[in-house]
Amino acid sequence: DFTIVPNPSNGQSNLVFGNVTTDEVQIIVQSLKGEILYNNIENVTSGVNIEMNLGNLASGVYLVKVINDESTNVERIVIN
Repeated sequence: DFTIVPNPSNGQSNLVFGNVTTDEVQIIVQSLKGEILYNNIENVTSGVNIEMNLGNLASGVYLVKVINDESTNVERIVIN
């Protein structure tokens, strides 16, 4: 699982990962309409922070999906 800090954000956020049982995750940010705006694969370990610069996105609510071999987790992020 993961949390997004800060949230709401001005576009610069960190994904903070809790217990991670896999090394590689896919991170997708999409609009509420389903449009994929960010798609990246990262190597992570427990307690790691991944920086995301979403300052190019318009103000609004977006979905952040983190996908690994075992599960898909989704959190909302608000961009101011």
